[in-house]
Amino acid sequence: GDVLVLTKPIGTGLVMTAVKAGMDRAGELDAAIASMTTLNKAAAAAMLEVGVSSATDITGFGLLGHAREMALASKVTMEISFSRVPLLPGAVHAAGMGLIPGGAYANREYVACGLEAAGDVGEREIDILCDPQTSGGLLIAVPQDRAEALLGAMQRRHVPAAVIGHVVQGAAGGIKVTL
Repeated sequence: GDVLVLTKPIGTGLVMTAVKAGMDRAGELDAAIASMTTLNKAAAAAMLEVGVSSATDITGFGLLGHAREMALASKVTMEISFSRVPLLPGAVHAAGMGLIPGGAYANREYVACGLEAAGDVGEREIDILCDPQTSGGLLIAVPQDRAEALLGAMQRRHVPAAVIGHVVQGAAGGIKVTL
């Protein structure tokens, strides 16, 4: 199946919740602001150059909410590897302290019916992947034979991009999270 590529790290909601609580650490706010103020224009140009299957921006529904929307529309299941998802500095720390934005709970509820958390994937990992984003990156599904070309096109444009999973056989709208 298609390869799933994510631009921009996840965690803006978690980091901003930590900032509001006065529990952020040095550099975390700056990293979140730098991510939020980076446009998706160069990533979009790379997608057009290579040709992708589908894409969406990651905003208020979090990575898993937007992945579910794509999976439903495409009638597929997506498998996402938590360890491959780029995270903002402070995101894991905030989640570990329970500084979860309110929107993450609604996002968890939305994805629950199609979510499979495999192996040792726990609440913290799901909280992070359901974190609502402000000015998040793009989740891109690209045919396997074009994935390297897409990553190269992103790199030439100085766009951070990571392969975080792939499309697998399964029910429409299914999301499987592995470590």
